[in-house]
Amino acid sequence: MGKPYSDDFASGKLSVPARQYALTAQQMRNNGYPMADSGMEAAASSGAGVPNVEGFRSTAREGEGGDAKSALCCERLVAMDCEMCHTKLGPELTRVTLVGDTGEVIFDRLVKPENEILNYVTEFSGITPEMLENVTTTLKEVQDEILALVDADTFLVGHSLENDLVALKLMHANCIDTALLYPHNKGPPFKFSLKSLAERYLSKQIQVSGHNPIEDARTAMELLRLKLHFGPGFGEFENDGVSICKILSGHKRCATLLDRPETLRKHAVGSASAVLCRTDEEVCKRSLNECKSSSVNFVWCNFTELYSRIDEATKASVDVDAILDSISPQNTATAGEGAGGSSIAEVLANKQKDLESCSEVVEELRALDDRIGRIHDSLPRNAALVVVSGQGNTPYVRALQHLRWRCRGVSRGGQKDAEGGQDEGQPTSLWDAKCEEHMLFSIKQAAQTICVVGVKR
Repeated sequence: MGKPYSDDFASGKLSVPARQYALTAQQMRNNGYPMADSGMEAAASSGAGVPNVEGFRSTAREGEGGDAKSALCCERLVAMDCEMCHTKLGPELTRVTLVGDTGEVIFDRLVKPENEILNYVTEFSGITPEMLENVTTTLKEVQDEILALVDADTFLVGHSLENDLVALKLMHANCIDTALLYPHNKGPPFKFSLKSLAERYLSKQIQVSGHNPIEDARTAMELLRLKLHFGPGFGEFENDGVSICKILSGHKRCATLLDRPETLRKHAVGSASAVLCRTDEEVCKRSLNECKSSSVNFVWCNFTELYSRIDEATKASVDVDAILDSISPQNTATAGEGAGGSSIAEVLANKQKDLESCSEVVEELRALDDRIGRIHDSLPRNAALVVVSGQGNTPYVRALQHLRWRCRGVSRGGQKDAEGGQDEGQPTSLWDAKCEEHMLFSIKQAAQTICVVGVKR
């Protein structure tokens, strides 16, 4: 595997600590991580893939906040991967593996699900009926063992780690997700698979004959170690252009960027001034002063609260569990072709209409329009104003992707009749062509960007 992280750790060769790559609370919310009130902001118990954490356990002990220790030498990395099979409740845990920072296996258990397995999905899970034949280990027993190995300050590493934590019914604050560590060049909600990242950055083939959690966990750890060795910019998508801030600096011109900390750290280069803002209104007010300054040639500001309202409205409206509960296989089968062929597609169409007319989103749109208008009014004559919309409703796309995954799991695990054949009352798939068409349209819609360019007269 190359030089162990712990060796570089001990010799002090790492200039960037692992905690720099840990997910923020907002990133965890956006990607469906199980979250509790203690040590993190509360997440909605329903919404775009955000799980209900009732009955979940936490790695944080009472009185601990779950924050990483400040001393670099205290950092501990553990990579995790879980495998699931489908039961009547959806995916349930059947195997969990933990490896250390040098790839050594520190925990590997098969788990007996609480409910009868309807589909082993062996091609994805690597689990066969023979493997679980004599397994008696329960989810609680596995939780107890993991809680003895992983404390609140351990950095858990994995690929789309939220799925593993949900399967384990565990909450953990310090997570490093390689699916987000190596962002897709198309931006959210797209993510590279672990297999493609391994081939691209590690020059190795994985999952050749099915999934192996030891192999997957080791691969995630190796991908993190590349970041630790080569820095935050390694593996990030780069286009052929040059930063406008660098261009302006080369021509002895000044730029001002107004945004949140994570964006400023990445883009405020050269002679650009970075103005830290916490709210959209603060961005607007401070940009008005910058636009009037004769010494500033370029002002860049970012308004994020509209996206936050859309995210909140989507999570409040699109509850994957509630949709599946309201449209059971029996109800879908009873509805038949006379119901239009897809009850789920009809529900989604209504949900989308509700989101488009959501009062909170409309109100935020008006506020954004007012702020852009104030910035326009503050500009001097002949100044150019460029407004770019950015991404669309990616939280809704994530919810659709999660729902499709859940629906296909339920469909694959259809009940069998007494003769061993497929139950006639069970539909072939809850997620049909209409649902797929709706999701593809939503992805295309979310990827669209509007750009408006004008010159102040």
